[in-house]
Amino acid sequence: MHESIEEVEDGSFWSTIGDLMSALLLIFVLLFVTAMVQLQEKIEEVKQVQIIIIQSLERLKSELQNQNIQVEVDQKTGDISILDSILFDANSDQLTPNGSLFLSKFIPAYSQAVFADPKVENQITRLIIEGHTSSNGSNSYNMRLSLLRAHSVFQYIDKDLIEFPYRVKLMPKLASSGRGEIEANQTKDDPQDRKVMFRFQFKTLDTEYLTMKLGLK
Repeated sequence: MHESIEEVEDGSFWSTIGDLMSALLLIFVLLFVTAMVQLQEKIEEVKQVQIIIIQSLERLKSELQNQNIQVEVDQKTGDISILDSILFDANSDQLTPNGSLFLSKFIPAYSQAVFADPKVENQITRLIIEGHTSSNGSNSYNMRLSLLRAHSVFQYIDKDLIEFPYRVKLMPKLASSGRGEIEANQTKDDPQDRKVMFRFQFKTLDTEYLTMKLGLK
């Protein structure tokens, strides 16, 4: 009789443990599903931001074309290619007069396209000014030159020479970096290699998918 009572108690104990484990597993599954739903919602939100930015850049394209600046917009990535504006002379990190004039027109329109919509502004963590060079010269020289070019653009924007409504929002997000000759034409000196790119970085772990570039050639 005593053994039967112990067996019943032992069975009840393991039954309780089993119920507890099942409950914990159910809670884990619910938490996992909730996290996946929230993640998908976040992805969809950022995708919508990407669409908004591309639409804004299309409007920017029209504005620049009205000023006789020819550009192209990549509908998949949001890239903008400036087709007829060279910012730097060969082996120089000083903005050309035409480069300064271009930036004075471009930056106000660009900041309007980026910051006019709060949904876009809230998703952007950085706007990286990225300098580039031709393949002439050593790797170390070109890397340094590309960084100096990016910094020249940053300094020009930072000065109070350009008046635009979104300066206060733009400046804290700006950063500069150099890419050297990584994307240069390796067979000849192409003036378009002396470019600067404005690259978006968003609040997301998937930076490769959601990073978009804006190219100034």
